[in-house]
Amino acid sequence: MSVMGSMYTGISGLTTHAERMSVLGNNLANTSTVGFKSGSVQFEDLFYSSRTLGASVGQVGHGSRVSSIYQDFSQGAYENTGSVTDLAIGGRGFFMVKDSVNGTEYVTRAGNFNFNKEGFLVNPQGLRVQGWKAGVTEASLTQGPIGDLQLDTFQSEPKETSIMSLSLNLSNKAVDKTTPAVPPVAPAGTDLFALFTKWDATTSPKEPIGDDTYSYQKTMNVFDKSGSAHEVTVYFDKARDETGKVTWEYIVAADPSEDERPDFASADKKGVLMAGTMSFNSAGAMENMSAYTYQHVGSFDPDDKACWLPAEFDENGFPIFTANFSGLAGVNDTNDVSATGEKPERIALDFGMSSKSAAMAYVNATQTMADTEADDADLASIAAADINKTKKAATSYDIASTTNSMNQDGYTAGFLQEITVDRNGVVSGRYSNGRKEELFVLGISDFANEQGLNLVGGNLYTASSSSGQANVSTANTGRVGNVSSNTLELSNVDMSRQMVKLITTQRGYQSNSKVITTSDEMLQEAINLKR
Repeated sequence: MSVMGSMYTGISGLTTHAERMSVLGNNLANTSTVGFKSGSVQFEDLFYSSRTLGASVGQVGHGSRVSSIYQDFSQGAYENTGSVTDLAIGGRGFFMVKDSVNGTEYVTRAGNFNFNKEGFLVNPQGLRVQGWKAGVTEASLTQGPIGDLQLDTFQSEPKETSIMSLSLNLSNKAVDKTTPAVPPVAPAGTDLFALFTKWDATTSPKEPIGDDTYSYQKTMNVFDKSGSAHEVTVYFDKARDETGKVTWEYIVAADPSEDERPDFASADKKGVLMAGTMSFNSAGAMENMSAYTYQHVGSFDPDDKACWLPAEFDENGFPIFTANFSGLAGVNDTNDVSATGEKPERIALDFGMSSKSAAMAYVNATQTMADTEADDADLASIAAADINKTKKAATSYDIASTTNSMNQDGYTAGFLQEITVDRNGVVSGRYSNGRKEELFVLGISDFANEQGLNLVGGNLYTASSSSGQANVSTANTGRVGNVSSNTLELSNVDMSRQMVKLITTQRGYQSNSKVITTSDEMLQEAINLKR
């Protein structure tokens, strides 16, 4: 190689070290950039020229060049923030954002998001975060195609009550407080549905039944179609205790002024939604139950016990009563539909016992309340082989009557108060009605070759033929990491390492410049030979 050629070798060294300095400068400039991944320059030597040296062959190199610039995708440190929409991925994966103007899709590790005035979840450049509507089921977190995440409503819709559950103990020591005014002749001791008989909404609309007529009662709020709350009370009274078995009667009732069933307009049984019995063995375990509702048949008189037939069952096997709180015209029972096709509130009653077949599972499905009262030997109860009993089934132990738990599934409308994001990337809203509803699920993409991603600035990357297509999934699945809320991933630039590289790069640049100046001096000496 000539002396002149060595100058070009030195120039290649200056060029590569200058390139490395640019990358180091970019790393240090982004020390505080959210989600930034530092770059690393790799050099390689250039081609070689062969020289014949007597019996051997020598090779002379012609400098260096940049072979690659790698991104370090290792995890950056976490910073806790006060914004719930500040998100960080722990492990592999990228958030997905999209330009709503030209449709370009990007990925990023920077999760500094917020909701804009239109309700879209966006990054600082206004790119819309991608994901799915939440459809949390056993099979999938998501539903529908991936797209923009938009919070387009701040209200939770009301839900009418479909089931009310009571887990309770009815004391075995209780006494029968209500008996018929005229004791029946046979069978001796029959006093079923005396509690039903005592209910009188015409003479005492505010207090249709006295507190001296029942042994125990429990009230809970249920909700109609519009989300309005209504008090529903279950009254219990011990009916009889014979041959070691305990029987209780009960009625389910609402405020008579809120009972909108047309046939109950002037009846003294207005407000009574269901009546029935519960039987227990000598150990206090629940053995069976019956449930009757007004079926709008026969004499069309709610006072007539012959109009109270075994209740229908819901799909889970619990008896249903009808509460026409919405005032639908012509609706009296579970079989009625209003002129506009609307159905009334149908509420199932769960005492911990249900029918396995979820069908009309009474021993005698046509037996009315009057038939049962006349002949208690043939109670219209659930067929023994069809009984499904849970651990929360009612009991009649020798302790005070008490309610262990009570619940219902309805709620009123509510307003959004808080947004939360869980580790699976599910964005949920908490509402003033106490509800927590899943709204969205963040889309997380992963690539076979992260080093093949194109860096486009703004903490953004685009896929390329080298990176391969994005594998889109939800957080915390496969090899994709989980999501942390109120957290930002910081730059992974190691300043101490970068400063050491600055020093070595500076020295490398200086040494290559010396190659050029030394070659220049050698050429000057050659020129001076002419003197």
